[in-house]
Amino acid sequence: MSVLPFPTHMLAEYLPNEADERIAVTVYGLSLLAISGFIAIVWHYALWQQLVTKDNSEDDVRALTSKLGPSLASYAVVIGLGLWQPKVAVVLYFAIALFMVIPFRTVLREARRKRRS
Repeated sequence: MSVLPFPTHMLAEYLPNEADERIAVTVYGLSLLAISGFIAIVWHYALWQQLVTKDNSEDDVRALTSKLGPSLASYAVVIGLGLWQPKVAVVLYFAIALFMVIPFRTVLREARRKRRS
């Protein structure tokens, strides 16, 4: 019995076989694209219905909104790349996830503020 979630388990199981590896990486990418797409839909709906609280700064809201479009496009491009270079695609999936999670603007803003102090 596997303890890994389905797409991750599939990747680990099929990496040794190149043909199966391409299919696994493509299915994994499609899963990530679907998840990102649903997140974008829910986020834009929340903005449209004014469900985002006033506690969030305008910069934070804008930063998240600006990351959603490029991540969808990036996943679509990397899915295509995964058909030729599956291992590279897995690394790029990880890089896209880091791009979505790490608030680079906030980190840079804090670094500049500390440097000025």
